[in-house]
Parts: sequence; C-alpha cells; structure tokens
Amino acid sequence: MPYGPASILGDVLRNKRAEAVVRKHLTGIVNAPLEIQLRYAPLERVVGFLRRILEEAPGNGIDPLPSDWDVPTGGVEGRYHLTYFGFGQPRRRTFAMAPGIRYEAEVIDTWNMTVTRLPGTYEGVFTLPLPALPYIAVRLRAYEDTPTPATTAG
Repeated sequence: MPYGPASILGDVLRNKRAEAVVRKHLTGIVNAPLEIQLRYAPLERVVGFLRRILEEAPGNGIDPLPSDWDVPTGGVEGRYHLTYFGFGQPRRRTFAMAPGIRYEAEVIDTWNMTVTRLPGTYEGVFTLPLPALPYIAVRLRAYEDTPTPATTAG
C-alpha cells in the first residue's frame, strides 16, 4: 500500500486514534487493515487502552460536546468530559463547568498509556496543571460517577 494510511508515521496514527475516541469515530480507525496496525509500534495495545477509556464512560459511550476551538471534547454532559489535546502541550488548562457539579480529574497520557488522578475535586471554573507533553487528555467525571478504587485486605 504505497499511499494513504500506511504512509502515516506511527505517532501521527496514534494521535489520530486518540482524537477519534473523543470525536466518537473509533470504530473506523480501530478497524484499519491489520497490515497497517502491525507496521507501527504496538498499536494494538493503544487501541485496547483507548477502548478501555471509552468503556469507562457512563451510559452508552460518549457524544461530541461543545468545546474550545483548539481541542475536541466528548462525553456525557454534566457527568463525563473527555478533552484531548493532541500535539498541543499545555502546562495548564482552565475548564468552565456548570456550577453545582463536583468533578474528579484525571490526566490520560495516550502515549505512555497511563491515567493519573489529580488530587481533590473541582467545580465551576478551575485550572488544572498538566504535564506539558503531547497526546494528553483530561477526563472529568462527576464525583458521584467516579469508581471507588478497589482495596485489598492486609
């Protein structure tokens, strides 16, 4: 395949997959020909990681939500917001959410496939610190929708 998706660099394809999750187009990109998926990095792991992020959304997945001009946002209004920064590398981001709803915030690193919960809860207009790296997303979950971490008996 001399042209098209096979000529896209691995990091660009990974970025497009993560952006597709937020824009709710995962199915078409995840189902890229196997030849393409095998040629670039361990993209199967990336697809699995992004699929888990989608599966953790409440209800039947995410829908596009209104967002700032520079980033796509998807989710369930008032309950779950997933904002993807792509190649952008912000050190911080201000969010303006509806008052009266508390959110827990997580930074999702789609490159290293990690999720880091930020301390505390957030409401209304707030600014989150970010790692200034590409391929980062922020997930905001309404506090009552946030899963409780499992505990183990010691």
